Amino acid sequence: PCPFVLESIDIDLSEKNTSEKRKPITQVINEAKIEYENAQTIQTEQIEFGYISPSSFHENKEDILQTSTQNKYFKNPQIQIDNIIQSFKNNEFGYDSFGTIAHAFAESIFTKQTPNIPSYLTQALSEKQKSQIFEEAQNMAQLFYDSELGNLAKQSDWTQNEYDFKLLVKQNSKIGNVEFDKQKIIKGQIDLVFRNPNKPEEYIIVDFKTDTEEIPEIHKNQLEIYRLAVSKFKTTNLSNVKCYLFYFRSGHYVEI
Repeated sequence: PCPFVLESIDIDLSEKNTSEKRKPITQVINEAKIEYENAQTIQTEQIEFGYISPSSFHENKEDILQTSTQNKYFKNPQIQIDNIIQSFKNNEFGYDSFGTIAHAFAESIFTKQTPNIPSYLTQALSEKQKSQIFEEAQNMAQLFYDSELGNLAKQSDWTQNEYDFKLLVKQNSKIGNVEFDKQKIIKGQIDLVFRNPNKPEEYIIVDFKTDTEEIPEIHKNQLEIYRLAVSKFKTTNLSNVKCYLFYFRSGHYVEI
C-alpha cells in the first residue's frame, strides 16, 4: 500500500493566487530605493584580514646581545645534523625542516604513534641521511621525555601536543614588548601544554627549540602570546600559566 495520499491541485487557481500576492518588480525597486536614500552610513572598525604567527614577534638577536646584562649565552657544539644541513648549498634541507621533524618525534613519543613526516621534507635526503636525521630527532625527543618537565607531562591528566589556537588581540593592547595599534588575530600552535599534576590549577607550556645558540629572550614575546592564549582558553589567571623553552640539543630548559 502507498504510505501517502496524492491530492490533485487546481493549477490555474494556484497560479492565480500566487500572482495576486507578488509585487511588480518596479514597485519592489522603488520601495527599496526610498529606504536606501533615507539610510545613514555607519562607520565600523576596520579589521585587518589574515592571521599573524606568534613567531613573527621574535626579538632581534643582535639587539638582545647588545642590551643584555648576561655576559655569555650557551652555544651548542656542532653535531651530525649540522654537517648534513650544511652540505645542501641551496637549502634543499634546512634547519626549519629538521625542526619540524624533531617536533613530530617529540609529539609521537607521547602519542605512541609513528611520527607523521611529510615526504617533501626529506625528498632531498639520501636514505643514509634520512636515517641519521630521524635517529637524532628520536634522541632529542627522548631527552625531553626523560627530563623533569617530561616526567611531569607523563603524569598529567590533561596533555595536548601541537595545540592549535586563534587569539583575538584588541586595538591598543600590549603583549610582551609588542604593541598592537590595530585589532588583529594571532594564529599559532603550542608544541606542548599540560596540567601540572602537582598543582591542578597550574598549566605548563613547553616550546621546543633546536637552536644552535640558547638565547631565551628572543622567544619571550612568542611565549607571552602562548601564555595569554592558554589563560583565556582554560579560564585561569596568567600567573597560573608557566612557560618553558626546552632546547633539544642540550636538554637545557628555562622558564620565561
